Amino acid sequence: QVQILPRVNWGDLFFDLFYVAAAYNASNILVESPDAMGALYFLACFMNAMYVWQQKTVYDARFVLEDDLFHRMSELLGLLIIACIVVFIRPISFLREHPRSVLVLSGSISLAW
Repeated sequence: QVQILPRVNWGDLFFDLFYVAAAYNASNILVESPDAMGALYFLACFMNAMYVWQQKTVYDARFVLEDDLFHRMSELLGLLIIACIVVFIRPISFLREHPRSVLVLSGSISLAW
C-alpha cells in the first residue's frame, strides 16, 4: 500500500506566524503586570488564541479543503479574525487608556468562538 505523506503549504505556515505573534503579545502582558490581574488577562487572551489554533488544526487534519472560492474566503475570514485578536492583545495599561480596544478584542474573540 502506498503511503501518502501530508504536505505543508505556505498558507498554513503563514497562519502559524499569527500564533507566534499572539504568544509574544500575550507574554508582554505578563512582563508588564505580573500580578493576578495580568495573569487572568494573559490566560483569557492566550487561551482564546490557542483555541482558534486548535480548532483550525483539528479541522485541517480531518478534512481536505477544496480549492474553490468558498473555502478560500473562509480561510481568509479566519485569518482576519485571528489577526484582529493578535493586534488587540495589548498590555493592561494600554487598555486602560484606550477603552475601545477592549471592545474590539472582545468582539474578535466572540467571532472566533
